[in-house]
Amino acid sequence: GINAEYGKQWYQRRVREAVVSTQSTGTDGYSASDMTALAQDAAFGPIRSIAPGKVKDIPADKIRKINYSDFVNSLQTIRPSVSQSSLAAYEDWNNMFGAK
Repeated sequence: GINAEYGKQWYQRRVREAVVSTQSTGTDGYSASDMTALAQDAAFGPIRSIAPGKVKDIPADKIRKINYSDFVNSLQTIRPSVSQSSLAAYEDWNNMFGAK
């Protein structure tokens, strides 16, 4: 319905704004999938700041925007899924056998 579509658009807009504002701070070694998980987790920051019983009573346009601290908090739990040694191995393989 209209509310679901509005909610989806609101979520997508907030994620885009937040990702642009942080520009990979502290995310060295994160894959695109890791960044997606980070953005999704950070997008829930405004919801987490609302008392559990009050969430359903607050209109979507009254929920605060995602901010830098939401990303900082998410960085505590969302970690890179590929180790630096694995990345080095993939880079070595790509240098030897990848497209030139």
